[in-house]
Amino acid sequence: MLSKDKDDVTREKDGLQGQLNDVTREKDGLQGLLNDVTREKDDLQKQTGQLVAAKKQIDELNQNLTGQLEMLSKDKDDVTREKDGLQGQLNDVTREKDGLQGLLNDVTREKDDLQKQTGQLEKLKKDKEKLRNEKDKVIRERGDALFVDRHKDHLIQKVSEGKSIASELHQKDLIPDEMNSQISAAGTSQDQMRLLFLALEEAENTTRVKSAFYRILLDLEPDAVKDLDICDDDIGGSDDDISGSDDDIKNLKKENEKLKKENDDVTRERDELKEELREAKETIQSLSTSPDGQQKTQTPSQKSEGIEGMEMESIPGRKSGPGPGRESAPEMKPLLGPGPQKDDLDELERGGRVTTEFNYVL
Repeated sequence: MLSKDKDDVTREKDGLQGQLNDVTREKDGLQGLLNDVTREKDDLQKQTGQLVAAKKQIDELNQNLTGQLEMLSKDKDDVTREKDGLQGQLNDVTREKDGLQGLLNDVTREKDDLQKQTGQLEKLKKDKEKLRNEKDKVIRERGDALFVDRHKDHLIQKVSEGKSIASELHQKDLIPDEMNSQISAAGTSQDQMRLLFLALEEAENTTRVKSAFYRILLDLEPDAVKDLDICDDDIGGSDDDISGSDDDIKNLKKENEKLKKENDDVTRERDELKEELREAKETIQSLSTSPDGQQKTQTPSQKSEGIEGMEMESIPGRKSGPGPGRESAPEMKPLLGPGPQKDDLDELERGGRVTTEFNYVL
């Protein structure tokens, strides 16, 4: 199961890497579009300068050469044609804006996919935490059972509360009614303990029942354990002792080492993905930041309003501004500006962490 989880994490990491590459390519595309818009803006400003010069020339002709009305009308027609050309360029900018909006939608969908994969990583983290708890429980129960088996004869002679221990085990449905009755009816504490050990051996899950017996024994007769004069290390047994006494514990230790290695691999891959996401976030942020660190992103609507204002100034008798009946291009939200997108990347970076560790002590 852990190997499968590891493969899933590897596939998810490859998916994240691919999506990061896609975002980088889209960023390069956006930079190219931004350069095109800048060049078109320069052309528009140049043409606007021409319109201003034409307007000045027309004003001078109106003041000094009223007789040349036909020539002035011709110049006005030229200005109108240039205005139509500017309007066509404005339409091109609007179409490019729509293309950028489509790219933004693609980036948003990819962000949602990353968040979904982050949820899967969180589920993997919880599954590994659950597995670690189960391993801890198994190791503890096996250690308890080993202690009980190792000191069976001593416990039979020293423990006097066999009847009470059996009663508590019976209340937990760990020994059957008949065996509990036999233990209660036994004449001596040694007979009670012999019957109790028989019940432990006949239990369906003998390791679990022996562990419960050991825990109850600690509560009812801690001196019986202390009389053994065995320290905690000896109770648990050394790694070599456990390996020699119980092959299952040895296998658990090997599995634990394997899990720790897999966890290290997952942590390393997580850190690599985290670093790649951080670099991608910084690169994307730099696209929307001016050299002095201030946000200078200009939306197509702002550009179109400036163009329309220059158009109106270039025509005699017209005021600047969109004027009645004119609509500016729809405003486009900054593609890579600050706000929820940055916060989402930060949240993704935090959510993608897998911090599960397997620090078992055998």
